[in-house]
Amino acid sequence: MKLVSIFYLALMSIITYSSFSNSIIINEVSSKNETSILDEDNEKSDWIELFNNADYPINLKDYRIYDKDSFDNAWILPDTVINPKDNLLIFASSKSRNTSNKWGIDASGFGITTFTAFDGMHYEYINYEGDFEISLAVHTFFLSNHFSYIGINFRENLNAESRYAGMFFVPNELNTARLMYRNIENSNPESMDFTQEVIYPISKIKLKRIGNKFVFCISDSDGFDIECKEIEMDMPKSGYLGISYSSQNQNTLSKVIISDLVLNNKPYDFSNLQGIDFNCDIPGKLYLNNEIHTNFDIKTSGETIYLWNNKGILEDKVKIPALKADVSYGRYPDGSNNLMYFYPPTPRLT
Repeated sequence: MKLVSIFYLALMSIITYSSFSNSIIINEVSSKNETSILDEDNEKSDWIELFNNADYPINLKDYRIYDKDSFDNAWILPDTVINPKDNLLIFASSKSRNTSNKWGIDASGFGITTFTAFDGMHYEYINYEGDFEISLAVHTFFLSNHFSYIGINFRENLNAESRYAGMFFVPNELNTARLMYRNIENSNPESMDFTQEVIYPISKIKLKRIGNKFVFCISDSDGFDIECKEIEMDMPKSGYLGISYSSQNQNTLSKVIISDLVLNNKPYDFSNLQGIDFNCDIPGKLYLNNEIHTNFDIKTSGETIYLWNNKGILEDKVKIPALKADVSYGRYPDGSNNLMYFYPPTPRLT
């Protein structure tokens, strides 16, 4: 379903009707995306949301989509399944790709903050003993807010009240970093803010341990340290080293795109991490992102988008009108034949 907080533009309240009978349909389109969502490159690409109107999952392998009525030249969709009554977001960016080395974390949770004695987050971790150096590239956020922290931390225990030492990046609106540590279990953490601006998708988080000294750094894409802070903290040699992320809302998922996890100067496979949630009403997950990017973008002056199934039969077409910044055009409710404007747009998380 679309978000309850949708506002329909008073001056753009035209409602049209599109008759369709097929299962996969074009559900919502944005041709002038300014703030609704960033792609994994931290760029403001156009986007198209598809919807499965059937009561069974459908694999979109060899389906095609294009901004012209030309099946032979249309973008071929990859081996991707849409569950019944679910959505798939496609970026119409002209980048023409459907694989990457980037990973996504979806998470709820009220966050890691200095004003609570326990954490609400999704944690991807390994059990680790001894000194280490670990770094992580952060690319962009989706449906986040000022407290949707992504960070690396070393925890004494796998519970929400555990002692820990960690460094966190804050979403794009603030572009800041913060060092936080809980020295006494079940107590409010202490913190120090960095002065260096975090630049997405260039800046990296880096955390080092040397005995009881923890060093926290913002580094650039080449791993050169730009700003560092350190603390002394008496922690056991063995504990849990990993990535924390939260949406700052127990009932809402947000998403972060990450890559280049490096442990002790060697690339580390994200798939070797284990996940756990602390105080999250919606379970989080870590997954290979594999965004879909078409070989075309969408004209802001308006054009028609066509969708064919894997047999070459036209599944749906929608004439997109000229759109203003951060106004989308699509179906309300999802899968219906009512086409209207949305402000703000309502792209799905995954």
